Amino acid sequence: MFGLLLAAAVAAAPAGPATPAAAAKTADPLVCHVEPIEGSRITHKVCLHASEDARRRQEARDMIVRLQGSYTATAPMMGPMH
Repeated sequence: MFGLLLAAAVAAAPAGPATPAAAAKTADPLVCHVEPIEGSRITHKVCLHASEDARRRQEARDMIVRLQGSYTATAPMMGPMH
């Protein structure tokens, strides 16, 4: 008897995610790529949600722009010495 009630409860439960956060996670697909391990020939697979991957890529671009900007601002002038 208890088994039938449990089976009925499971069948009546919604099939989708229980929370809005879980629904958002399923809407954001996983993106996988292979990254090298620095100083090694070995690689490893990295899987992130598409939004997290985009955020990390943007942070990397911002850092490059920031570093290049600071280098050109502090680099000595090139040319003949007077």
